Amino acid sequence: MSKAFEPDDLYLYQDITDLQCRFQGDLAGCELSSPDRDTDSNQSSIWLIYLDGGRPPQQLTFGSSDSSPRWCPTDNVLAFLSSRGGSRQIYSIRLDGGEAKRVTDLPSGAMSFGWSPDGKKLFALCTISADPEKRGHTRDDSDEDASRPADAPRLV
Repeated sequence: MSKAFEPDDLYLYQDITDLQCRFQGDLAGCELSSPDRDTDSNQSSIWLIYLDGGRPPQQLTFGSSDSSPRWCPTDNVLAFLSSRGGSRQIYSIRLDGGEAKRVTDLPSGAMSFGWSPDGKKLFALCTISADPEKRGHTRDDSDEDASRPADAPRLV
């Protein structure tokens, strides 16, 4: 007879919430989320999965809120979101060694991101503060692009 479910069994639950395959097709990065009893919240970290099955999964990050792994299309680099040190920022880590490095310093943090096809740029989605006195105006009248809507995407 199997053991009945107990409330503490919830702390054994783990969920892969994001999975991204490297362009070479040999490795995947995934976000593993699990409940943490001490903080009464979900914790997430980035793991590497070797797709040939030759090695066991390897934990890559040890932060409490590391998420959204994204492979650089041209290099051995994995970028991800993390809340270490405050708001969610983009970090990157080289798979051939080294620590994760903070890539952005966005005042409100990053909500999501992606790589450019050539792997030279990262694009981030974030909120920006607006001055209520300048509602609808993001540029001065001398700007050649002044006809663009105030809420149109822009490079910051």
